[in-house]
Amino acid sequence: MGNSPSALRNNIAELHSQEYLHKVQTFLALAQKEKRLWPSREFSAPPDFEGVPTLYWFLAIYVRDIMTRCKELKCSLASTYGRILKIDSTKKVIKKLAGHARHNATWVTNVGNERGEVLTSVVTSSESADGLQRMADDIMNRFAAANQPAPEVLYTDRDCCRLNIGGSKLNDLFHQWNDLPVRLDIWHFMRRLALGCQSESHPLYPTFMSQLTRCIFEWDEGDYEQLKKAVTATLQAAGL
Repeated sequence: MGNSPSALRNNIAELHSQEYLHKVQTFLALAQKEKRLWPSREFSAPPDFEGVPTLYWFLAIYVRDIMTRCKELKCSLASTYGRILKIDSTKKVIKKLAGHARHNATWVTNVGNERGEVLTSVVTSSESADGLQRMADDIMNRFAAANQPAPEVLYTDRDCCRLNIGGSKLNDLFHQWNDLPVRLDIWHFMRRLALGCQSESHPLYPTFMSQLTRCIFEWDEGDYEQLKKAVTATLQAAGL
C-alpha cells in the first residue's frame, strides 16, 4: 500500500538478504561446533546469495494476477451503486501511461459514491460532455437495470450550483435523473477558501486546513459510539 514497484522490490530484497545472513550464520556456527568434534571433517562453503528478480518481473507478475481476476473485478465494479455520487477528472494518472496511449489520452474521470467506492473510471481525450456521455449513460442504465433509486446529489469540482441560468452541464450529462442536485465538493470548497495561502508548500498551509476542517466537520455521536464499540471488540478479540 503506497509503495512503488522499486520500493517493494528493495524491501523484499532486504528481507531475503537478512534471512540469508541468518542462515549462513547458523550454518557456520554449527560447522564450527562439528569441527571441534571431528577435526578431519570437511564442510562445503554456503551457497551464494542469488538475490531477487528485477522490479519489471514484479510488475509483470502483478499484471498477470490482475488479468486472472478481470471478470471478478468487472462484476464487482458493475455492482456498485450509491445515493451520493462524486465525479472528478484528473491528468495525474495519464502521466503514468506509456506508448501509444500516452499521446492520445488526456483525462481520467472517476465516479465514486459516499463510501469511497469507485463506480466507474474512464480515460478520454477531452473532458467535454461528448467524451463523457457514454460513461454517464452506462451508469444511469446500470442503476435502472438494478432498480436502484436515482442518487440524491452529485458533487463535483466545478460547474455546480447554477440554479437560475439553465442548470449545470452535469444535469444534461445525467439527463435520466431529473432534478439531480449538483453541488460543489467540500474539499474543493475548502481549497477555494485556502487561496489566501501562497501554495500548498506554505508552512502554515497544513495548520490552516486542519483548523478549517474542524470548523466545517464535527463528530457524529452515533458514529463515534459505533466506532468505539468496534475498536473495543477488536482489542478484546486480540486479547489486548
